Amino acid sequence: MPSSTVVPLSELYKGLKEGQYVVPDIQREFVWDNSQVREFAESIRKRLPIGVLYVCEMSQDLIENYSDLFKPITDDSEVRRGKYIVIDGRQRLTSLLLIKYGRVKVANKERRLELYFNAYDKSFQLARSKKRPAGCWFKVSEVLQADSVDGVMNVVDSVDCSNVNRNVVIESLLDLWNVFRIYQVPIVNVAVEWDVDDLIKGFERLSEMFVILNSKGTKVKLQDLVLALITGKTIAGGVESFRKTFHNLITELIERGYDVDSPPVIRAYLAISTGKVKFKEASQELNKLSPLQYLDYLEDTKESLLKCLELMKEFGIRPGFLESVYLPVIPAVAIYKRYIASKKPIDERFKMDLVTWLVYASFDKRYTGRLESDLSEDISTLSESSYDISALLKNLRIRSITEEDLTSEYENRHLTLLSVLYAQNKAKDWDVESTNPKKIVDIPDNEISVHHIFPKVVLKKSGYDEELWNDVGNITLISKTANEKFKEEPLSYLKKLKEADPAFLELHFVPTDENLWRIENYEEFLKRRRQLILQACKTLFTTTTG
Repeated sequence: MPSSTVVPLSELYKGLKEGQYVVPDIQREFVWDNSQVREFAESIRKRLPIGVLYVCEMSQDLIENYSDLFKPITDDSEVRRGKYIVIDGRQRLTSLLLIKYGRVKVANKERRLELYFNAYDKSFQLARSKKRPAGCWFKVSEVLQADSVDGVMNVVDSVDCSNVNRNVVIESLLDLWNVFRIYQVPIVNVAVEWDVDDLIKGFERLSEMFVILNSKGTKVKLQDLVLALITGKTIAGGVESFRKTFHNLITELIERGYDVDSPPVIRAYLAISTGKVKFKEASQELNKLSPLQYLDYLEDTKESLLKCLELMKEFGIRPGFLESVYLPVIPAVAIYKRYIASKKPIDERFKMDLVTWLVYASFDKRYTGRLESDLSEDISTLSESSYDISALLKNLRIRSITEEDLTSEYENRHLTLLSVLYAQNKAKDWDVESTNPKKIVDIPDNEISVHHIFPKVVLKKSGYDEELWNDVGNITLISKTANEKFKEEPLSYLKKLKEADPAFLELHFVPTDENLWRIENYEEFLKRRRQLILQACKTLFTTTTG
């Protein structure tokens, strides 16, 4: 049975300073911002409840033999001094240290808190720099680190509060100092049986409590719950940490151009390992897996996402242009279920269906609104259609590109569309100085540039409304190097491109009628270029979906 007690902050601070509190590797790092820490300090000053801390006592054998499974609250402590594992309360405990000392070091990063207290109106303020605010403001860390009443009196004399009655200042600072000593913190010590020969039982219990506690009240994010549950089981099972392997995957995805954080990858993992994308539905299936299976499915997720990115690159789709970072999730699941799991090569029809869906889903703004509902609907549709990705089109409102879709300021969906069309027709960079200009599809992400065919400065000078400057019809994709060279009026530089090779313009859907390149005919140019893009869309996607 769990035991509960209340301890004064002075005793809790002593334990924190001695390093008695440690956290398991399954927990997320310190994530509260300074505004949250200030509000936390305000709650303590007002003697408001700050919630229960949940811990479990750890044996000395556990610390000595498995110290690498835990980490201290801050880098200033050592795990070997640990006495309690923090199940719920890591953010609050770290904040307490930050409030008292003004700085903490966590995961090799220093966090500073320039928190000041006004002795007149008893308010807190965050300073933008190390400079003390003007007026009767005292640095909180200086007050709280005073070891006696005399120490507080020394702090009182360090600030000029000539406009405030000295007795008021003394009373305010002593009250602040005292409340951070006597404030009572409720702590529940949860019983966990640690068997050094069978750690998995203890870690499963720890993970279960962590998930339950963080599923109620102030919720942690989905990825934290999944990582907490699975990491605890892999560590206890004697295999590589799931969290470590997972973050290695994130790093590799970023290196491949998919600049993504944990959530989309967690969704893909859940769908591949359990067939579900909602944690509540997936958790029961996750609990049936062994530590090795957790890692095997993570490897499958990695292979599926990387294959999806590879196909996207082949067809010119750049991850940075996606309307939603979740768009590769469902295709990756389809790739795994239909091909990787059965060890079959991916056929050309599937590739074109994937590209078509990604373009249409971008225009439909899929996963930018009802995320969980849309993901669940698409997973269900895939499973019912033997993971035929073309079946997903029925879940979209947009199943074709119209002129209306192209009559607006450009967005990522338009850049995705142009990227695909340029990959299909092998459009080249507008590099007239090169004997063999790169294809647009081969230009690296960090070198690609959005180019305004009619420069914005020219349009502004000619009196065109700003909303027309970024019209889809005025946008193309070229290298940053080429983009720097075209600043003059289009009638001048487009002629040079046409003379060098008409294909420079034709493959970018730029009308070759030179009369349309005149600034006074800009709106007619836009209309004609939209028509050329639309015709290319109909040719490509009618063939695909027809």
